[in-house]
Amino acid sequence: MNPLENKKYIQKVCGVVYRQFIKKENINIYEMADDKSTYEDIFSFLQKSLGHNDDEIDFLYACAYVNIEKWGEKVLLIEPEQITIIPKQKFKGTRTYYANVRFDEYYSYETYMDIMLEYMIEEYQIDEDSVDTDVFDTWDHEINITTDKNSKW
Repeated sequence: MNPLENKKYIQKVCGVVYRQFIKKENINIYEMADDKSTYEDIFSFLQKSLGHNDDEIDFLYACAYVNIEKWGEKVLLIEPEQITIIPKQKFKGTRTYYANVRFDEYYSYETYMDIMLEYMIEEYQIDEDSVDTDVFDTWDHEINITTDKNSKW
């Protein structure tokens, strides 16, 4: 049997996360949902301790969060059947930021004098053949994540 299908195994993982992070390191349970460094620390700990792949660790992390949030320190005292299993859901994310970018547009065109090509470029009369870009500064990064409305949960 796959250990991820065993609620008793998931319950033990919840207990390990609770004792190691919520109790010992005094992490607020809601940091598991809101703080990227908490996610990274717990994810790394579970991966090194349990040896599962990334997707399995994400599943165990989500189950630990939901069950510890629901049961607190009693998570190991409940019946394994009371453990909540978290289904995958689809999320959508948007990253918005501003950037200074250098654009090098390359043109080729048959004409009589170079000033004619310069004029056509300046007045957007012809399209470029290719463009190279180089981002050299970014600022005001913002990430927004939403649940896909078609997702089940």
